[in-house]
Amino acid sequence: MAMLNTNVLLGEIIDINVIVPGKVVEITFLDGHKEKMVRHPDDLYDLRKCCFIGIAKHLYRDIYTQEGIEWMATQLSYQKRYVKIVDQALKRYHADIMKKQKDEKLEKEKQEIRIRQMKKREKQREKRRQRRYDAIVEDTLRIIRDIQNSLFETVDDKNEVSIK
Repeated sequence: MAMLNTNVLLGEIIDINVIVPGKVVEITFLDGHKEKMVRHPDDLYDLRKCCFIGIAKHLYRDIYTQEGIEWMATQLSYQKRYVKIVDQALKRYHADIMKKQKDEKLEKEKQEIRIRQMKKREKQREKRRQRRYDAIVEDTLRIIRDIQNSLFETVDDKNEVSIK
């Protein structure tokens, strides 16, 4: 039987990266090594079990076969220190996911606000353009009426027009 490594730091998980949801998980350990686990189609996906397999793979890769690593993962799941390591890692992982979702939600809300503000500004610009256009048309019509009034005037009630 292989000796269990008593150094808890060797099995310390600092990051869990789900590469393909429900399929591929990469676990980074404190010493910088990464272990990648790929779910077999017949297996049930369980992130917790995946962490224990990652620790067993990290600690016992040179000693055990794949079946032995799976057996050691089951054994490690009964040891308090590894349960604590996995629980902390999963807690950090879920907190990171929640933070990412919150950040994405905030970014989406900011983007929606920016879009609403841009539409509002464009609407205001359009109103200003329309007011300017209406003012120019009104001024032009007023000038034309003034010119017409100054050029033509009615002499009597017979609607005869004379030019000045």
